[in-house]
Amino acid sequence: MSDEQGRLDRVVWRSTVHGRRLASSILSLGSPRYSGGVDPIDPVGVGGTTVTVTGWARTHPKKLAAVVVLIDGAAVSLGSAHPADHRTRRGVTPWQALVPFPEDRTVVVSAVAVLTNGLAQALEREAQVTPTAAPPPEPELEPEPFVGDLDEPGDGDIVVGPLFTVRGWSTLDPVARIEVTVDGVASPARQMALPRPDVASQIDSPHAGFCGYEHVVDITGRAPGDDVTIAVAGVDPAGGRHTIGGVVVSVGQPPDPEASLTNGGYLAALRARTDQVANRHRPAPHGVRLFVVTHDLGLGGGQLYLQELLLRLLDGPDLRCLVVSPTDGPLRQELEDRGVEVHIAGAYPTEPAAAEALLRELAYLAGEFEATAVMANTTGTACGVELGTRLGVPSLWAIHESYAPEHYLFAAYGPGGAHPTAADRLEDALASASAVIFEAEGTRQLYCQHGDPRRFVKVTYGIALQPIDAFRFAEDRPGRRAALGWSPDEVALLCVGTLEPRKAQGSLLRAFAAVAPDHPEAVLVLVGDRGDAYGQQLRTYAARLGLGDRVRIEPITPDCYAWYHVADAFVLSSDVESLPRSVLEAMAFGLPAIVADVFGLSELVDDGQTGLQVSPRDLESLERGLRRLLDMDPEERRALGERGRGLIQADHDSRGYAAVYRSLLDTFAADPTALPVIIR
Repeated sequence: MSDEQGRLDRVVWRSTVHGRRLASSILSLGSPRYSGGVDPIDPVGVGGTTVTVTGWARTHPKKLAAVVVLIDGAAVSLGSAHPADHRTRRGVTPWQALVPFPEDRTVVVSAVAVLTNGLAQALEREAQVTPTAAPPPEPELEPEPFVGDLDEPGDGDIVVGPLFTVRGWSTLDPVARIEVTVDGVASPARQMALPRPDVASQIDSPHAGFCGYEHVVDITGRAPGDDVTIAVAGVDPAGGRHTIGGVVVSVGQPPDPEASLTNGGYLAALRARTDQVANRHRPAPHGVRLFVVTHDLGLGGGQLYLQELLLRLLDGPDLRCLVVSPTDGPLRQELEDRGVEVHIAGAYPTEPAAAEALLRELAYLAGEFEATAVMANTTGTACGVELGTRLGVPSLWAIHESYAPEHYLFAAYGPGGAHPTAADRLEDALASASAVIFEAEGTRQLYCQHGDPRRFVKVTYGIALQPIDAFRFAEDRPGRRAALGWSPDEVALLCVGTLEPRKAQGSLLRAFAAVAPDHPEAVLVLVGDRGDAYGQQLRTYAARLGLGDRVRIEPITPDCYAWYHVADAFVLSSDVESLPRSVLEAMAFGLPAIVADVFGLSELVDDGQTGLQVSPRDLESLERGLRRLLDMDPEERRALGERGRGLIQADHDSRGYAAVYRSLLDTFAADPTALPVIIR
């Protein structure tokens, strides 16, 4: 007899000695309480194998020394306490043991707990097991080449229109685009390279940190209770479709704008007070007093558009200017140096009472200034147009955003972020403005249904060309490149624009990583970092892609001329744009430009003649565009850039669009009801 078998026999003997004493103790407690037992055992595949058997004993964890497991009354294994089991508590100790099972017969599994004081107690609950054969293993399937999910909305959710957002993630690689299908109609996701640090923490893919997608679904006209079927798929470069997710949602009842006005009498009183101030307004009898309401004084395309325009207008006779902005910014100083009054008003609210209070404040300010006209800059400044209407003076509204009005409110404020009455106020402003001005015909067409198309005009956007020419001829380009560590043979691709998801710098990094191995001469520079989380996430993504010093991410700057001057080409892969200033500046420097085919960019660039076009929200197209440019020899790139430069020189001088604005101001001064006429 082996020592192990002898030890097991002694334990069993002790259990019989103390069995009656233990049973008597248990019975004396009154209501029955089990001393413990063996957990049910899955019979599949146990025959002829060693299986982990678990159970529990009614004793303090520190008092359980061991557990003897018996099959058909014969001791076969020793087990021990299993403190990781969630059932562990003061009076209960879970246990586990490795138990060898016979091959082809039904057995009864029981157990005896051995306590630290030497006592042994039989655990009352047993398990009967009839071994069954394990099923054959499932055949190994070729794994899908991606993982992904549709996070929002959930299946069966109620969505409230007119717009809602579809969000999720996919690490399909390679991928051309993410498609969202709504009731059978497919379109590319509005954004497909959004930061997802949560996915990156769980999935080992270089693209996991920028694998998010987002799409806005328009359910205008759907009745409450209607079902909407949504499917999301990744499309690979060969055209293969890979399902990511799908849901069916139900349309809910939208909020009633009138019901949101909890105190109509109070609001009417506020309007009357504003009208009292507005009715006292007297424009200056001579000259132009331009009251400007803008969205920001920071460094961005829309801000610089206004800055360039105002500085040009101030060169003309008899014009004074006052600028209202919700926040301060670096552009204020230059305006004040030219005699412009700047007023920081705080955020422009959409809640009716707060919006009315702001209008009253602006009406007082306009009265003191003797404003003869109002100019609103960007869609978010509809309050400026409303002010002009209430004052009885002409209003010019420069809209840069290529979003339809309802989509703009959704993008700017998020779901439910704008007050329900904001859409009506925006529509009223579009209907009442003297002139609504666009820099792209595509954007103008997007808005024409929201007002009188005769008052919706395109004014060709321009930049100051003389300073660019002076900089190009005065600066030492080879010296600047050498200071950056670039050799004459390296090809520097430049992207200038605020680092933000709409600009799709994440997609640009991914496309560049795909072409970089075949073009070791290429480097990429992103200029526009605001020091926020998005910029840091782009840096992390570039590192995970292994791009090293072939990618530079630089801060936003008011002076990008030096970057244009040292670059060899310009890239803008934005999901949506109107006509960015950065493209005009880059082309004026003679850089061949790769641009997304959206709105004003498609109107500006003739593919292969004045630049290259790529499809928006399409990684495969962007990658092809980069290869197409990098495969050119230097002379081809230079010729492409020069043709683009000639276009800018001919059509996009800022003196031209400033002259159009001055002509409109003079026209409305003579006849406030006149229709805008654009003469270049």
